[in-house]
Amino acid sequence: MGYDVNSGTLWVHPVSKLVEPEWDRCNIFENDIPQDHWFLGGVGSTPKISQEGNSDTENINNRKMVTISYDVSNISDAAKKIDVNGILSRSNGTIFETMSSMDQHVVLEPCTTYKTIEWRFTPGMTGSYLFEITSDTGTSYGIGFTVKDYPDPPLKQFMSGIVIEEIECRDSLVLVAKNDGSPACVKEQTKERLIERGWIKDDMIVPTFDYIIKKHNVTFGSQYQISGGAVDEIIYDENSNSLVIALSESELGYLQIVIQTGVLHQLRQLPFDYFVLVDGKEVAFEQLSPIILKIPFEKGTKQIEIIGTNET
Repeated sequence: MGYDVNSGTLWVHPVSKLVEPEWDRCNIFENDIPQDHWFLGGVGSTPKISQEGNSDTENINNRKMVTISYDVSNISDAAKKIDVNGILSRSNGTIFETMSSMDQHVVLEPCTTYKTIEWRFTPGMTGSYLFEITSDTGTSYGIGFTVKDYPDPPLKQFMSGIVIEEIECRDSLVLVAKNDGSPACVKEQTKERLIERGWIKDDMIVPTFDYIIKKHNVTFGSQYQISGGAVDEIIYDENSNSLVIALSESELGYLQIVIQTGVLHQLRQLPFDYFVLVDGKEVAFEQLSPIILKIPFEKGTKQIEIIGTNET
């Protein structure tokens, strides 16, 4: 008799009432079919939605690519052709209005246990959507999903140069700073537990300061954050093509600084390289983006020098 190893079930053909060996000429039960792609009788699996690893139908992000996937199969010993139509609709509050129709013609070789068809599109408006799939084999499925406006993940915002206190979180989440200074978005009740365990800072916000320097009579402005110290002065040293930062009241901490393009490097010199000295000694640092550096320092540090390794 036919045995499905995924469900532990014995199967009988729904029409012929024959047991599996008599109608399964492809021996489909001998194939190692992933659970997500399991089917019986060639009807295919239900549609799935994904967006950058997210499959929550209630939380699809606006203006980001969405993928709808659907499996078709051919468990006969003859080739088969299938026309599959995907229709994307959006609710206007009363009815769903068709936005696009995407047809696919699929050729299935004999004994194809499954073949995944994909449709890709990028929603441009928020709201309730429906993606309907029909085929000339008589199958019909639909998947509904909700599109909302969401900010990028907090670390992605941070890496792009957004200062930590201006990072946005999704609805019902609050912004916190980890002990390494990086941001995260968590639930309010989770925040309290993380503070108790010492995994995040109680005082989340690290102040952001503006600074201005002059280079060859041109004024450049940008920002920095410092934890565990205070910046007294930032100047440009033309001889070494470097920024020299004077510190005071320094404890164990870090300086995160945005260096405007044109100060130590020109745009044509990408990727930018740096050399960092803390009180005259070379130190390791994090380059969060081409223009953002995060530099650790010890208690008693007086000076940080950031050198552009390319000539300007």
